Amino acid sequence: MPEANTTHAVDVCLAALEFQDYVSRMNEQRSKMRLTPLEIKIGIHTGSVMAGVVGTAKFTYDIWGVAVNIAERLESAGEAGQINRTRLPNDRMAGANRLILRKTE
Repeated sequence: MPEANTTHAVDVCLAALEFQDYVSRMNEQRSKMRLTPLEIKIGIHTGSVMAGVVGTAKFTYDIWGVAVNIAERLESAGEAGQINRTRLPNDRMAGANRLILRKTE
C-alpha cells in the first residue's frame, strides 16, 4: 500500500522540471548526431485515483480515475516543452518557495 506524501504536489512539479531538463540535455546530444529532437508535454493534476496490478501473462501497474483523465487532457492540450497543471490549493503548495510559477491566460 502506498504511503501518504504531504509534499506530492510540489514533488510532481519538481519532477516535471527535471523531465524537461533531461530532454533538453538529450536533445543537445541528438543534435550532435543530427537526430530529430525529442519533445515532451506534461499535464499535472492531483486527486484520488484507483491503482493496481493488471494482466495475467504480463503484469503492469496502472492507475485510473477522473484525476488521471484530467492530467491526460492537460498533457494533450499542451505544447511541446510546456507544463500544464490545474490550480493547487495553497495547503498543497506549502514549501513551494523553490518554484516560480507563471500564470497564463
